[in-house]
Amino acid sequence: MRKGEKKKQDILASAETLFCQKGYDHTTIEDILAALHCSKGSFYHHFESKMQVLEELALARVSACFDRFMETPH
Repeated sequence: MRKGEKKKQDILASAETLFCQKGYDHTTIEDILAALHCSKGSFYHHFESKMQVLEELALARVSACFDRFMETPH
């Protein structure tokens, strides 16, 4: 995995953990960055907003569920 892709995945993982712990509304971009010791510039290089992070997390979950469904015999 390239360094940039790893950073993006790290941001997603950190955000997911914090969203589960504190809730989406109570998690700030600064919280996510503090957990990673990451700069705002790095965050905004990968994402336009906290909402975009949530959207990517949701799409990944839906995709994983769909993949499992398709692997199940019908």
